[in-house]
Amino acid sequence: MQEQEREHEPTRPIPHIVRVWRIVGPVLEMVALVAAHQQREGLALAAKALAVLGQSTTVWLVGRERR
Repeated sequence: MQEQEREHEPTRPIPHIVRVWRIVGPVLEMVALVAAHQQREGLALAAKALAVLGQSTTVWLVGRERR
């Protein structure tokens, strides 16, 4: 029954930060993987930290916006 109710709910526009993060997040993850493979620990750590921080910030902002 809940699925039928969701079908009739008006859709919300996707926030700009979410659209940007869908591109930037995977790029940072890839940079972290390549840097780790090339044994560049500093770059890998920085890219991974930015990926985690960006994801957390995006989730927090979107959650705050929907209240």
